[in-house]
Amino acid sequence: WNIVNIFDSSVRFCVPVFVMITGTFLLNKDYEIKDFLTNKALKIIVPFLFFSFVYIVYNYGLNRVYSLDLKEFPQFALNSLISGSSYHLWYIYMLIGLYLMTPILRVYTKNATKDNLRYYLILWFAFSTLASYSLNIYLPNFQIPLFLNYTGFYILGYYLSKFNTITPRQGLLLYLTGTALTIGGTWYYAARQNTFNEMFYGYLSLNVIMQSVGIYAMVYKSQINNSLLRKSVALISVHSFNIYLVHVLVLNEMHTITWNYINPLAGILLRSTVCLLISLSISIILKKIPVVNKLL
Repeated sequence: WNIVNIFDSSVRFCVPVFVMITGTFLLNKDYEIKDFLTNKALKIIVPFLFFSFVYIVYNYGLNRVYSLDLKEFPQFALNSLISGSSYHLWYIYMLIGLYLMTPILRVYTKNATKDNLRYYLILWFAFSTLASYSLNIYLPNFQIPLFLNYTGFYILGYYLSKFNTITPRQGLLLYLTGTALTIGGTWYYAARQNTFNEMFYGYLSLNVIMQSVGIYAMVYKSQINNSLLRKSVALISVHSFNIYLVHVLVLNEMHTITWNYINPLAGILLRSTVCLLISLSISIILKKIPVVNKLL
């Protein structure tokens, strides 16, 4: 359990950093609303719908589909699309929401001063952190949800792309401190309550925000000198969205394999690597299939 906690705590920055990177790219450009929705937004919505259908069929049961037992399928598919056909797709729903808000947020970021952006981020940081640790119950309900969601990471990515003064060394310190707080806090509450408490795993918690800012500061404008590593990163980057969409399907099938005989440390690394390679291979194959490649 401790090994899993260390690994999971070390990578809690993934979702926030993805949102920050998205903000870096999308909030630095002007868009016509129609052009943005038809070009940018559709690039994530179409693959999302494709893989949502795959998960719907998978969860409904391949045997039921093959045997044309489809009486309950329409309602099942509708419910799955509304609530999410797989647990990890919550991120795509959130991302679509940010995309829909982007033309509006761009007007703000384009015209906001550095101090104004800082003011927004301070409020977001304060309210999101309080909510993450359930401390907001001690405050009046100010009804300002703008400061209680992932919009802050979105604008934070833009802000750091313009005004970042954090050095890579300071970024490393932020990351290590945030990771240590995540590991230690999770272990402390698990030992105290004799059950898993995911409070420190929250993406909007202080410790994960520290992690995320640290990682962003370390990798922003960094260069990869090793040609093999550079090509590998470029290949994964091209397929990263599809990898994310399909990886849970791969993990579900990998769960049918017994991994108990492997040391937990080696097992986590091996399973992660195998899942990445299989997901990458699936994406490469799908992009070579006519019609399907136009959807992805």
